[in-house]
Amino acid sequence: MSERTLSVAGAINEALQIAMQSDPDVILLGEDVVGGG
Repeated sequence: MSERTLSVAGAINEALQIAMQSDPDVILLGEDVVGGG
């Protein structure tokens, strides 16, 4: 495993992408979840 640096927003974005790709039942609810809010 290699190390890399991510911003908090980048880490959250990547984790959400992985979760949503691996489980079609994952949804994201909240305010300003799309860029440009």
